[in-house]
Amino acid sequence: MVPVARLLSSSLVLAVVVAFAPAAASEPGGEEEAAVMDPLHVVRELIRAERWDEAKAVLHKLQQRVMRHAEEHIDPVQMDTLLGLVDLHDKRYDEAVRRFEGVLEARPTKAAVWLYLGQARYALQQFTLALQALDRGRGIGYKVPGYFVLRARTLVALKQAQAAFGTLAEGLGLSPDHPDLLREQALILIDLHLYAAARKKADAYLAASRDKHDVVPYLVLSEALRRAGAFNEAIPLLEEARLRRPGDRRVMAGLAYTYAEAGRHWTAARLFEDLARTDPTYAFEAADQYRLAGRNRDAFRMNGRVLDLKKKLKQRLAIAVAGGRFGIGCDLGSELESSASLSDSLLYELAYSCLHAGATEQAEAWLNRVKGDAFHRMVRIMKDVIASCRRFPARCP
Repeated sequence: MVPVARLLSSSLVLAVVVAFAPAAASEPGGEEEAAVMDPLHVVRELIRAERWDEAKAVLHKLQQRVMRHAEEHIDPVQMDTLLGLVDLHDKRYDEAVRRFEGVLEARPTKAAVWLYLGQARYALQQFTLALQALDRGRGIGYKVPGYFVLRARTLVALKQAQAAFGTLAEGLGLSPDHPDLLREQALILIDLHLYAAARKKADAYLAASRDKHDVVPYLVLSEALRRAGAFNEAIPLLEEARLRRPGDRRVMAGLAYTYAEAGRHWTAARLFEDLARTDPTYAFEAADQYRLAGRNRDAFRMNGRVLDLKKKLKQRLAIAVAGGRFGIGCDLGSELESSASLSDSLLYELAYSCLHAGATEQAEAWLNRVKGDAFHRMVRIMKDVIASCRRFPARCP
């Protein structure tokens, strides 16, 4: 399943950064004259174009010239601002905070730098300080929807969901039907378990999304619902996404995991099996869901396609026990022992299988290797059963 954070957070900070990247100097002589008058002009333009590697290379050269005292036209505060943006892009958040705070100490009225500082603080999960910085930069922040998104997420992190919803409503007043703002309101409503209201907001978000074939909006909303335990609300969204993009593996995987968590194991197993046709890593999930659905023959079949030997053998034992195929389970002992260290739970499962397969000596041998306290009572009971078997063989399992 694709995490919400991965789908959303990587672009949020940079979107706000680029929106407020320092504007290039506008001199009457055009671009070339501007670059001569201000050597940082090129860096600003590269950052605004999101050409970060080139921006870093130019900044490095300018730093070298400054160190050799060969460059007299560079504003050190502007240089530190741009270096801080590069740090922010490269996720060196502590260094970005240090640079931005230094800039603001020299020029506390630079509203854009307050926004950059707020983003770095947010990335460091310093949410109270992030909110303070974002509010100091509000004078220009209100110009882009990303500001309201970041401020709302900061408020959510501070357990102020109502204030966050209000922040997004304010943003929608300035940018009506903006999909990012509608999405964040839907996610807040999901967090509050207000699913009917969340679905209405989600429908507005999906209607406002720019690319009608893009399934990311469906994945974002459905994962939030899944994490909230609202499986019955998440499944229709994912089924709709599958109709839009039938071959999208992200949608199929999300749907499979959601059906699995909803307890609809057979449906999940079939989806995982479809995924495993081109990606064998899903064979384990398919086998596990077939086991939980009580379809042990299919579980064994898919287990045979699991590539990781340790996982394969452990799962095969679980399938054997669940399906009452105790002989198969007992026979797995030597293979398991040679491929992996045997945990107490595995030792107990092997003992259980061997006991029910009639191999009492082997069952007792596995039990004698169980050391943890968690299985102490069950081990004692099984040993009593084995002792009873020896006295009264007819009573054996």
